[in-house]
Amino acid sequence: AGDAWHLVSVGGDEDGADDVRAAARSALGARVHFLGAIPRDRLAAVYGAADCYILGALAEPFSIAILEALATGMPVVHHPDPITCWVSSEGGIPVSMEEPGAAAAVLRRLASEPGLRERLGAAIRACCDQPVADIVKSLYAAVEAFVGETPQFDDQTVLILRVS
Repeated sequence: AGDAWHLVSVGGDEDGADDVRAAARSALGARVHFLGAIPRDRLAAVYGAADCYILGALAEPFSIAILEALATGMPVVHHPDPITCWVSSEGGIPVSMEEPGAAAAVLRRLASEPGLRERLGAAIRACCDQPVADIVKSLYAAVEAFVGETPQFDDQTVLILRVS
């Protein structure tokens, strides 16, 4: 597969975006594309054109973009943050974003290993097909196991779990 892939970045600017763009252009040249913020109604087309989703953040409290990518059956490459690992489940590939070259090695593997993207996509689609009631029951069970009692929720409940 070599390095024939392209990196497409979609989204608004954050602090340090100019430095990130400069570094990406230096490393990838014409193979990096910055689209900026795009209308929500065009996101499905962008996800549909991609082979995988990459989240470079070291910690992301709860990424909606990851959920969108997973919903398309696309594998997600991300830093091994516990919450991101939980969210990405069977469709995620955790890799240190602090280790130079580690993410690139995973991308090369995704590009060169026959069927890997498809297997990851099938695994995450199976998770997404799980009925929401089953997911909620498993969350209740996890909270019960953590706090030692059955949680009582109503439609006004906000659950905040802090682990020190």
